[in-house]
Parts: sequence; structure tokens; C-alpha cells
Amino acid sequence: MVVSELYSKHPPRYQYALTKKSKDLEPVFHALLLWGREHLDTCYKALVNSDTGNDVEIGYYDEKTGERIPQEHLSVIPYEHQT
Repeated sequence: MVVSELYSKHPPRYQYALTKKSKDLEPVFHALLLWGREHLDTCYKALVNSDTGNDVEIGYYDEKTGERIPQEHLSVIPYEHQT
């Protein structure tokens, strides 16, 4: 999830970066920030709209219609791989 690259041989120093797979976890980290906003006594980070500074929330949308789906209408079902 993290790759390192040597940028100084003496003394040895490394630069670290996230892999593509790690960057794909960003929505999960955002969800944890929002959870902390609601459930922690002290939350040290906020997820905001960079243009307005307003707090944001996570939404779910129907892939075909684009309609926003209320959380109470979500279902987790077994995933069947299509070949």
C-alpha cells in the first residue's frame, strides 16, 4: 500500500508514497472522518468543500438513474462475479 524510493544514499533517506490501490481507499478514510465528527468527543480533522469551507456528507447514487438513494434503502447482497 506504500512504496518507498531512495532519494539520498548517504545517509540513506527514503520518500514514501501511496500506491494506486491505497489512493482508492480515500473514500473509506473520508467516511471515517465523518464518523468521527459525529461520534468522537474531540475530532481533529474535518472533511469540507474546498470551495466553500462547508461540511460535506457522503451520498449514495443509483448507477443507472443518478438518483440519490436514502441510506435506509440500501441493501448489501452477495456479489456474483460476471465472466
